[in-house]
Amino acid sequence: MPFREATALVCVEREGIMETWVRKISGREPVLEIPVKGSMRPTCLFRCWPYAPRREVQPTALADLGKPAFKLGIAEISVGWREHD
Repeated sequence: MPFREATALVCVEREGIMETWVRKISGREPVLEIPVKGSMRPTCLFRCWPYAPRREVQPTALADLGKPAFKLGIAEISVGWREHD
């Protein structure tokens, strides 16, 4: 993850948005635990949009290093038909 701390919008998709969460994440442990349900089979997409708010850095004429930033992460998983796959 490119940020020290961020607020992330997490989305589970399959033929549309199924569930969404807002989570706080940090750069030291950028792992999200998301429960996998049987309704997500056979495949689903997890999207994560981390957002880092504006920092206390004064902008200059050439660059604004304190501006807010967004990133996007996408992962596709296969959910098996058996309960514990």
